[in-house]
Amino acid sequence: MFLFPLVLVPALLSAAIATAASVSDCQRSPQEVQVLALESLMSDGRHPESPLALVRAEEWPDSELTKIVADARTRGLFEFRALTPSEHPEGGESPLENDIFIARIRTLSDHLFFVIVPRDCAREVYNYGFN
Repeated sequence: MFLFPLVLVPALLSAAIATAASVSDCQRSPQEVQVLALESLMSDGRHPESPLALVRAEEWPDSELTKIVADARTRGLFEFRALTPSEHPEGGESPLENDIFIARIRTLSDHLFFVIVPRDCAREVYNYGFN
């Protein structure tokens, strides 16, 4: 299980943005892919079962998600890792075309969250939950 230290997100996010702006052929390092995935997980509420959408459904402020994840990490109830080749996301996305991560935030819900980072850089990074 890979636990990504949230305290590193701002620094890695800045580095990813700077690198992404200077690289036109869309080659991303593993760290940049992880940052994009975590950023989506924490800030993209478009899917009704994404973590942010679940927070909003409770009529909590968006900032509450950061507190929930921090609490989950402290209590060992947060998981974030790349899918293994034998695992498949609920939406059927191709692991050949995408980097795919799975997350669990057990202090928020019993959902599995999938984050899809397209390797072609032409499509947006997105996430969704499955219960």
